Amino acid sequence: MQIGLKLEANYRTAELYASLFAGLEDPLRAIRELGLRFIELPLAAGWQEETFRAFIRAHTQRGLQTYLHPYTRAETNPACFEDRAGNACRANLERVLQVCDWAAAQQQATCFLTLHGAENYTTSQMPIAHEPRAFYLQRSHDCFAWLARTVREHGYNVVAVSEHQLPAERPDRFRIGETFAEVLATVRGTGLGVCWDMGHAHFGIARCGQTEDPPPEFVAQVRHVHLHDIRDREDHRPLLYDTVPVDRHLRTLRQAGYDGPVNLELNPKWIAEAGPFVEVIKHCIERVLRVWA
Repeated sequence: MQIGLKLEANYRTAELYASLFAGLEDPLRAIRELGLRFIELPLAAGWQEETFRAFIRAHTQRGLQTYLHPYTRAETNPACFEDRAGNACRANLERVLQVCDWAAAQQQATCFLTLHGAENYTTSQMPIAHEPRAFYLQRSHDCFAWLARTVREHGYNVVAVSEHQLPAERPDRFRIGETFAEVLATVRGTGLGVCWDMGHAHFGIARCGQTEDPPPEFVAQVRHVHLHDIRDREDHRPLLYDTVPVDRHLRTLRQAGYDGPVNLELNPKWIAEAGPFVEVIKHCIERVLRVWA
């Protein structure tokens, strides 16, 4: 099991991160010395390949691996996927896979790629806007099946997973993957795994009526974990508040033989609110390791 940390792609320049990292001569080195093994980076719309290659080089130099997490919007969202030349969603994911495989070669270790299913938020002005949920689920599955085939055909050193998404609060808005069952449906028959986002899944209790604990078939397909707590209806908090039964969930994974990545997916704002960066992250790491031991 390896523990890592999410950093926003602007962590080098954002004022919030400058404040968070105050007193750290080399934040990446400090992160590695805490025992973390990877950085997970979001890829927003308009991301530039060379920018992310520079991130990967810097992380590798300090003994950190890099994992990628695309936030696909509008025409790059799986809702718009079609397996044809010129399709914006497919083209974007082809570029993502190439950078992932390049990262794997640089770090000499598999690159994990976390995917979101289709959603009708940023696609609300497109021709598909009023299609039923089943349409969006099928598009998600088609997209992920294509991606799995592409990984196999090219021999990319990439493990791709479908994430449990944050359930919407409005009935007319949805993201595919808001329940354990729906996440499994997005990857059924593809060979891809799933990402257990424990904070998102917890919101599914009230918003979707799902149980706190996932079914065994979901646990068996977990290949990646996003770990964070919730306070005042805000997720991506450090592991301090016991809203999410973190210890129990980690024990479930440990007993199932899980040995993959655990990503501390924390908002820098909430880290800063909780205390000094090193102390907060150290507490989160120690909590995970205590369960694992």
